[in-house]
Amino acid sequence: LKKSEFRVDLISDEAVSVIGDFVARARARGVGVVATFPSLVYFEGYDAGDDRRYFDAIVSLYEKFGVAVAGSPYDYMFPREDFFDSVYHLGADGAARRTRLLLSQLKTVLPQARMGPEITPVEQQR
Repeated sequence: LKKSEFRVDLISDEAVSVIGDFVARARARGVGVVATFPSLVYFEGYDAGDDRRYFDAIVSLYEKFGVAVAGSPYDYMFPREDFFDSVYHLGADGAARRTRLLLSQLKTVLPQARMGPEITPVEQQR
């Protein structure tokens, strides 16, 4: 198991465009968007240098589009022993901890999630 290398230049213009388009379409339909982060195995060094700039750039990208962000990338970094069969699958204890963390963060950010233009409920349109 080895540490991934993250660089700001890995965030492509196409990715920025796709995310921006998705957020705009969601808001046009009255849907709020909340961003969070995948579970990652924590490695020393993720909080410095190019790795830190990469994670900060992701948060800044969501903020640029006015997307509420649940937590930080560092909240979702877990020790290797919390993973099950790969770096993509948390074991039962890690998954339970992640779920509790996400739920508590969603309680904070959901009220901030911009829903776009006000949509009149179907019942009121009749």
